[in-house]
Amino acid sequence: MHLIFFGFKGCGKTGLGKKIARISNRPFIDLDDLFAEPPRSLYPKLGEEKFRKLESELLFSLKPKTPSVIALGGGTVLKSQNISFLQSIGLLIYLERSFEEIKKNLEALPSFAKNWEHLRQIYLQRKPIYESIKALKLDRYGL
Repeated sequence: MHLIFFGFKGCGKTGLGKKIARISNRPFIDLDDLFAEPPRSLYPKLGEEKFRKLESELLFSLKPKTPSVIALGGGTVLKSQNISFLQSIGLLIYLERSFEEIKKNLEALPSFAKNWEHLRQIYLQRKPIYESIKALKLDRYGL
């Protein structure tokens, strides 16, 4: 069974995923690394619809033969067909973080565009979607 981390950008999916992969001796896959160029630069070029389509194609191309740890992009679970696929291949783990925690993590990235109000609006739109997905929920304090 694959362990699949999801949540908003900057919540720690990649960092925690790499640690869990190392501890459990599993391969680590970051969906963002499968794009031809960084999603942060690709998204504005393609726009939402084309980017999400490409993201879904990359997701469905994942066929790890051994149990792996997978970190998803923040919007991967916005499509119900992606959620169904993910639930069929592993355990979904939602990394729940407050917007303040996410902002603190993202502030450390020098190349990140810091339009905080816009980002907060996206966070508020996605949070109920994340919370509605049948998944193990991890917050800063554990399960």
